[in-house]
Amino acid sequence: MRKMLFALVLVALSGSVAQAQKPVYWMTPSFGLNTYAMDDVNTEIRFLDDALPGSMDEIESGWSYGVAFGVDLPSRLSLAVGYERFFASTDYGDPSGSLDYDFAANVLKGSLLYRLSPPGLREFAVGFSFGMISSAGEVAIVDFEEGAFKGDVEGSSPLLEGFLAGDFRLTPKVALAGTVGYRIAEVDEIEIEGIPVTMPDGSDYTVDYGGLLLRVGLKIWL
Repeated sequence: MRKMLFALVLVALSGSVAQAQKPVYWMTPSFGLNTYAMDDVNTEIRFLDDALPGSMDEIESGWSYGVAFGVDLPSRLSLAVGYERFFASTDYGDPSGSLDYDFAANVLKGSLLYRLSPPGLREFAVGFSFGMISSAGEVAIVDFEEGAFKGDVEGSSPLLEGFLAGDFRLTPKVALAGTVGYRIAEVDEIEIEGIPVTMPDGSDYTVDYGGLLLRVGLKIWL
């Protein structure tokens, strides 16, 4: 009898180990807050402030939303692909007209994570993402006497992120997911309605989305 019980325990344990070694798939919808460098954009805004009767806020931060799909491998590695939409805008208006600078962007990226802790109620990982960021906003200028101009902002560049991530289990299949890190993403060949934009000295006009990132979402194991 004891030999039979021992054999059953071994079978159960081997089944658990085999289950733990299978890839586990998941998805994470998230909401983010970001800081942005925007050096050239804010230099232009400060120049406009000198000519405007009022003040136009500089673009220093913005929010984002996104979704990622990933897999936890039998090792401590995880792989993911994701999409994120950044929002970065400012505007100004007075009785003579208005300005609207919208530098929203789309991001497609792949991520590699190394899990620092075994599966449990709290799991931590370090990782990096590499992808492409594409400006997808609009600049609108309205002069109530002279007319209006509106143009799409276009340009793309590689994106690189480094981050720390933590999952805090709410149920066996759902966790609160948090990420904090830093992003490098400078779009340096901006066009508006297909026309290249330059600085007064002739250098490229850049839209720099680089900065700190903070994301919160739900990680759902499939």
